Amino acid sequence: MAQSFDAASRQTVGEAIPIAENVSSTTSISLAPVTVSETGVLLYQSGGNIFVDQMAWYDRTGKIVEAVVDRTRARVVAPAISPDARSVVFGRFGIAADLWLLGRGTAQRLTTDGSLNGVAVWSRKGDRIAFNSNRDGGVFNLYQRTANVTGHDELLLATANAKGPTQWSRDGRFLIYSESDPKTKWDIWLLPMDHGAERKPIPFLRSQSNEFQGQVSPDGHWIAYTSDESSQNEVYVRAFPAAERQWKISIVGGEQPRWSGDGKELFFISPEGKMMAITVKAVLGASPSFEPSKPQLLFEAHAAQPLFTAFGYDVTPDGKRFLVVTNAGASGPSPVLNVIVNWDAGLKK
Repeated sequence: MAQSFDAASRQTVGEAIPIAENVSSTTSISLAPVTVSETGVLLYQSGGNIFVDQMAWYDRTGKIVEAVVDRTRARVVAPAISPDARSVVFGRFGIAADLWLLGRGTAQRLTTDGSLNGVAVWSRKGDRIAFNSNRDGGVFNLYQRTANVTGHDELLLATANAKGPTQWSRDGRFLIYSESDPKTKWDIWLLPMDHGAERKPIPFLRSQSNEFQGQVSPDGHWIAYTSDESSQNEVYVRAFPAAERQWKISIVGGEQPRWSGDGKELFFISPEGKMMAITVKAVLGASPSFEPSKPQLLFEAHAAQPLFTAFGYDVTPDGKRFLVVTNAGASGPSPVLNVIVNWDAGLKK
């Protein structure tokens, strides 16, 4: 679509008119394959625009136990398993971008407001979910709702920067989230969630590097996260909540750390999309010690690249089953580049 714009008043003028059809979607919900030159030539892509994902349960050997969302005509993102492992909340990006709740084989749509809603995490009891949405102004803010289709959305936190939740701590005290700051890139923040507590954000890690995908251990004493401080994404662990010391977990790249329910294992995705695991020996006290084993390959996950700082998989509390989103490519006709000249003629009428 195109619409005239008055630079003096900084307002659109007149009606919007269609100028091209069948414009492709992309792997990112933030970009469109459209550009206009300074001389007014418009270039856009059509075709090859339906990305299909598969979400499936894998065992520790990489065997598919059950396909959950098989070849939907939409992007599937950020699967999150409920604490009792009976339900899954995930984002589905097609014509709309909404959260869906999957239980007993049936997926139900949770959000219907027309904004982009895509990353959700479960509360300790599994009765609520926290999620991000760009409603009310375009910035991704934090919301919560009861984990059912009849629930109402409640604003948790609104700031000037985009943000997305990565975990609700097992003790229920904090919502861990990532926030994009123009000065410090992606940072890890904590939002107090205790009943009656002041919801004043607490910075946990802020540096000139990207830090994201924070995951607090089940015992609440450690936090695993991804950082690019070494010029590539690697998985690290720090003491929590003091943020003291730092242990590097991955060796040649890694991201998306997840804890097992007992805190004795830590999983992550390698740069090649492999599911990796380490065992953990941790000592608390005045001089905390964290001893990770050498990363071991579990299976070839072929995990899809997640959007933003989200996760492309989750693991059951017992560490025996993995819910992984894999990208099955694009369907439909091959992509075509189209050129339009004099596309603004209709605006001059």
